[in-house]
Amino acid sequence: MANAARRHILEAVRQNLPQKVPLPNIPHFTRTTEEHLRARFIEKVRKAGGEVWETSHVSLDAMLAPHLPGQWASTIPGLEGSVQLHAVEDPHALADLEALVCWARLGVAENGAVWLDEEALGQRAAAFLVDHLIVVLEASRIVTDLHEAYAVLASRWQGFGLWVAGPSKTADIEQTLVHGVHGPRRFTVVLANA
Repeated sequence: MANAARRHILEAVRQNLPQKVPLPNIPHFTRTTEEHLRARFIEKVRKAGGEVWETSHVSLDAMLAPHLPGQWASTIPGLEGSVQLHAVEDPHALADLEALVCWARLGVAENGAVWLDEEALGQRAAAFLVDHLIVVLEASRIVTDLHEAYAVLASRWQGFGLWVAGPSKTADIEQTLVHGVHGPRRFTVVLANA
């Protein structure tokens, strides 16, 4: 390509650049009362198909006992499951695990999601293989929205983590809804009060 033609093309490109526009401001959302956050979080979890149980820390064992199947695991200190996750080296060995009880680092009132990290899960695969995921969340750890959630997580992010917002759901091309294909069929948040 001749220099004149090249200059002509580049000049035409420069003349037709889009106008620069400023980036939008991200609004600062005001935090509401803890009671309002709690009510909104519960509403969103239930709307996504999850369950919410409320308890105190002292009655956690007694409250969970009737709901736990034969093959279950826990990453909560003092709550021993029938399967010890720390002893499992191969995630394939978790194929028969029916329930997992673990801590959530925080919950989001905006969408009913909870944050689970590797420490809380024990085994990454466990959250996807179980039929019933039971997440214990301290009520004081509910934040307003994802903006606030990421600000809280920024200082202690540990690599792997995932948001869970309800039981696993997927639909095929004929719009047939199926639960539990890509994760737990049941999702329960246990809101623990101090």
